[in-house]
Amino acid sequence: MRDRFAMLMITAAVAVLLSACETSSTAGTGETTAAPRSSKPALPPRPREIDLTGVDTCTLLTPEQQKQIDTDTAPEFTNYPDRYGNRRCDYGKNLSSPHFGYSVKVVTQEDAAVYLTSERDAVARVVSAAGFPAVEARPPGDKRGCFIFVSTKDGQYLSVQYGESTGSNDTTEVACEKARVAAELAMQTLLTQR
Repeated sequence: MRDRFAMLMITAAVAVLLSACETSSTAGTGETTAAPRSSKPALPPRPREIDLTGVDTCTLLTPEQQKQIDTDTAPEFTNYPDRYGNRRCDYGKNLSSPHFGYSVKVVTQEDAAVYLTSERDAVARVVSAAGFPAVEARPPGDKRGCFIFVSTKDGQYLSVQYGESTGSNDTTEVACEKARVAAELAMQTLLTQR
């Protein structure tokens, strides 16, 4: 089960991170338009800056929070780093159906606003998590997963991904809401650590 979930997460991450096309999203509406996005998008201001260097993402969802999002396996780091070498921590529901999971990762090499540009092939809109600006993004046509990229500092963000692998008929809206809830919880924990 964990291997199937890991492959789903890798596929979704690759689709978002490596694609580049000329579509854009109308902020707040989720509607995609044919015009290219701005090359220099801006997110709303943060309440404060949080440096993510050295954050252990396997501690960002406490056992109580893991119960809230219905995961049933211990969090663990994956062996599949992103293109910058960042590893994610996976929190999964693997013991019973439906099977799904959350991945939490720190990125200190680029800004969350990149997902609002033509550099990423994503249906994206601006949201927030724990009062911090964030980008909700998913690959076009992907209805089984959603990313939330929380901007904590210029050039840094917390990435929280929800992905469903089997047994669920979640809509895109439900998948993104689950990702937003997990991002909110992870940010609440992060704020107590920093």
